[in-house]
Amino acid sequence: MSARDAALDGAIASAVRTRLRLAKLWLRPQFRRDGLRLLRLQLGAVLGWHGALMLGPLALAIGYLAYFPPVTAQEGYVALARFYAALAILLTAPIYASEQRQGTFELLWLATGSQQRLVATKATTLMVALGLAILPGVAAVSVFLDGAFPAAGAVLCLLLNSLFVVGVMAWLGTFLVQAWAGGLLGACLLAPLFYLFERWQEPLNFLGMPTAPAKDLVVGRVICLVLSLVLLGQAAGRLRKALRG
Repeated sequence: MSARDAALDGAIASAVRTRLRLAKLWLRPQFRRDGLRLLRLQLGAVLGWHGALMLGPLALAIGYLAYFPPVTAQEGYVALARFYAALAILLTAPIYASEQRQGTFELLWLATGSQQRLVATKATTLMVALGLAILPGVAAVSVFLDGAFPAAGAVLCLLLNSLFVVGVMAWLGTFLVQAWAGGLLGACLLAPLFYLFERWQEPLNFLGMPTAPAKDLVVGRVICLVLSLVLLGQAAGRLRKALRG
């Protein structure tokens, strides 16, 4: 085994051990209670003015679907994928902005214990909020298509799409302090990506539709999950520089 391979294996083993130690911490009642309290506070902040901001576009999207109902499951999913990608960008653009503006980033870091847990808490909070927004949209399309829509698969695909957007925006947020700049750059990067990949019928399509063959869909969606986790890991690695920005 070469020195490079040995170093890579050592890094992977170290990352796995770190994740296992963090998982074991959740067995401690105090740690679990503090973690859930922090998540609840973060979720309350997101579902506050962010939630109010989210209701308007969600109502407009459902109204649009009611006025121009999709004819096929593919059309319905494409409409949902575009809308929720835009909503994820909107919600995730200020991912670090409030702490940077108020100077409370260090306090949040101390509360979470590490930059990895800080990013994980932020991502989990945003995914819960986006998950709550995804459910009514999928339910509406299912009703419009009279049940001929893979609702469970659509929810899973839209959640993975959202996780990918959160990963991209969390990483961009460590470079761009201003929320509007991160959101604009994220939209410029992600809009063409979603447009190009939304109808690409290949196994490596990490943004594949739930109407694709199961074998192809699993391969692509595993790639999407891995890419999202890598981006979140990169964001955590750069977070110290973002704090000093």
